[in-house]
Amino acid sequence: MAACELLEEVGEEGISTRGVAARAGVSPGIIHHHFGSKEGLLDACVETMYTDVEVASADWVLRYSQHNDLDRAVEEVVRGGYQIAKRHRAIMRVLLRRVASHGQLDEARIEYLQRPALALVITLLAKHSRLTPSQIRLHFSAMVFLATRFAISGPEEREAFLPGQNGKHDQVIESYLVSTAKAGLR
Repeated sequence: MAACELLEEVGEEGISTRGVAARAGVSPGIIHHHFGSKEGLLDACVETMYTDVEVASADWVLRYSQHNDLDRAVEEVVRGGYQIAKRHRAIMRVLLRRVASHGQLDEARIEYLQRPALALVITLLAKHSRLTPSQIRLHFSAMVFLATRFAISGPEEREAFLPGQNGKHDQVIESYLVSTAKAGLR
């Protein structure tokens, strides 16, 4: 979608309905009719990211149910989740600003995505972990926040975190996230 591509290139401050219309090759009136405003465009981009998460989640659940290997499942979910967050870096920044501003995701997203995701995680992990459902929920939430924070960081900040990695910052971060996720479930 043109809005999401432009958002990734210019960030939230640089996106406009006119810019998206130009990118899409349509009139600004069409963009306004379908999305209403810049906020509507941002919401559509957020939905695009959530769709990616839903598709990946269904795939992870299917693969986990086939091999039932907790370590492998954690690694796939953490690496895949981090890749999604990186791919949607600008959208993640928009969501984090909204959470910082309002103290939480909007209620519809909590009901639509967060609660079902946490219930699914508990269902999948409870039989393999000594942790209580509440502890699993907190650990999963902490890992999402940590992965998101690393995913939104720019190249200069990654170099500050991990100097001298010769462009392998993401591999080191992914490995750290995987080991932290596994350790927290033991």
